[in-house]
Amino acid sequence: MEWNVTGSLLHFDKETERLVGREPFKGINLPALQRLFHLSADNPMFGSAPVGPAEAASLQPRVATEIDLVRYDYLVECDPVDEPAEAAISPTVVASHR
Repeated sequence: MEWNVTGSLLHFDKETERLVGREPFKGINLPALQRLFHLSADNPMFGSAPVGPAEAASLQPRVATEIDLVRYDYLVECDPVDEPAEAAISPTVVASHR
């Protein structure tokens, strides 16, 4: 079975807990995200994973906005997409699940 997913960084205001933004990743694939969050290769990351300082440092080059752990809480989330892996563009995270 093949998973095609798009990965995003969600940020929430720490005081209000409201969603402030959602930004797609650039240049990172699902296996790299799975390694970063210590998840198994068969986990498509359809749920959300909290971002701490170590993850933020690795993810910062992959998003356009500055990650500010003092003001915001962050989650990484992947959503399924219907396009084939070959058609995926840069912000899309694509991986195979076998």
